[in-house]
Amino acid sequence: VTGPTGATGTPGTDGVTGPTGETGPKGDQGPVTAPSGIPITTAPTTTPPVDFNQYKEIGMYYSGATNSPPPINGPNTSTAWSLLVFKVGGYIQQLYINHGGMYFRHSTNSGGNWSHWMEIQATDIGH
Repeated sequence: VTGPTGATGTPGTDGVTGPTGETGPKGDQGPVTAPSGIPITTAPTTTPPVDFNQYKEIGMYYSGATNSPPPINGPNTSTAWSLLVFKVGGYIQQLYINHGGMYFRHSTNSGGNWSHWMEIQATDIGH
């Protein structure tokens, strides 16, 4: 006849840690992100030029070279540029920056239609 189970005893101490195994193969490079977690992408520098109407996902994009063709549907400015894209639902905002200035535009229908590019003047920013 087996009697009732007794109380559980206190756990024992951990054993000695074994040797470290071999290091596995290096994985692929993950996406580069800004400190805020926004992905950073280099736009293609070949022809045909990039089309800013296609940049609808959150991210920071930039031209990889000063001799790349000017972007389609961008403000008529320099070929060296950066583009910040923000998105909430179907509302998309694009902020274009280059050595000559800053421009802004938006879409309220997921990029189906875009506002005109509006230049942001230094006086708009303040001091």
